[in-house]
Amino acid sequence: SLDLEPGDMLLLLSDGLYEQHRADGEMVGEQRLQALVTGRPWPDLTALGTALRAKVTAFAGDTAQEDDMTIVLLRREGPP
Repeated sequence: SLDLEPGDMLLLLSDGLYEQHRADGEMVGEQRLQALVTGRPWPDLTALGTALRAKVTAFAGDTAQEDDMTIVLLRREGPP
């Protein structure tokens, strides 16, 4: 089980995001996505999902997407 306190966020994503590569073969990697997520507060989960997708797309440039990309974001609201 997982206990989430009010305000906590849960992010689940498929490997298609961090394994996306650019023309030189370098992958986005988990560290780049983690830096984006932890780099600032994200009160709007839609904005975070959009930013993750934009980061991957910008990194890949013209390289085709080879795998599915799934992002699931949840935020616990209300009293415990």
